[in-house]
Amino acid sequence: MITGVFPYNAQFTSDGKFGIVNNNGAAGSADGQADTVAVIDMMLDSRRVIDQVTVGDAPDGLAVNPTAGYAIPLLTNGAGNVPKNAFFHHDHAIAVLLKSDGKTMRNVGQTEVGTLSEVIAFSPEGRFVYIGTWGEQNLVTLRLEGDKLVPVGTPLKLPGHRCRCAAARPNAWRSAALRFQRRYRRNRQHGRERKGRATSRRAGDGEITAHAFGQSFDDA
Repeated sequence: MITGVFPYNAQFTSDGKFGIVNNNGAAGSADGQADTVAVIDMMLDSRRVIDQVTVGDAPDGLAVNPTAGYAIPLLTNGAGNVPKNAFFHHDHAIAVLLKSDGKTMRNVGQTEVGTLSEVIAFSPEGRFVYIGTWGEQNLVTLRLEGDKLVPVGTPLKLPGHRCRCAAARPNAWRSAALRFQRRYRRNRQHGRERKGRATSRRAGDGEITAHAFGQSFDDA
């Protein structure tokens, strides 16, 4: 099945009706062109792409709401991984909110997030969204209010560039990040060099893991 140019991530809606595929368009980077999310009808005898929803430049991360008909592709949007003099350079990545109307997915809104945002997850009950930003090394929390994504609190600083997200309650993510920071400080005190990893298992009714890669823990 051909879904589009450079398919990058794929998910299924919680009701199983649709498959959703990010068509990145430029081998993992922004290029200034409008890209799409392919919608696959999983209820048809011959499953096929029934729609292409225009979302913007370079959809990367993708998450679906576990309890409602929403999905969020993350657009790198030329923020953080392209030359600043490029015509398609921007200061922010974008989280696009898609909503199922029972027949397809519709683009109902968007919100700006940090630079080079690539990883995203919904909380188990579907009320909150967590986004990891490479540029700022933050964990950003958004709340789903109707057809809007609303920022919640202050982004949580992480001592590393990239984090991997899995569904969890908001307090579980904070607990994991704080545990990560404590381990970071302890490793610096002991003069060890190793990559950081913080894991919190069985947080509420979901398991979560937060990682940071490319961080050297030393006393230099």
